[in-house]
Amino acid sequence: MDKSDELWAKTNIGELERIIWFLHDLKETLYDAYENGHKPVLTGREPRLDFYESDFGMLLDNVKGA
Repeated sequence: MDKSDELWAKTNIGELERIIWFLHDLKETLYDAYENGHKPVLTGREPRLDFYESDFGMLLDNVKGA
């Protein structure tokens, strides 16, 4: 077992998902504020899982392989 596998084994997947969802919400909120002039309010929106599922899988594979 190399060091990346060792670190990955200790990763709290639920916490990582919450961080990713928060960053998604932040990105969407800032985009909406910039493009539409809306007051930035983090809504806790839930992204469509089917749309992001493959992207998150690739992201997690890249993080694991780093």
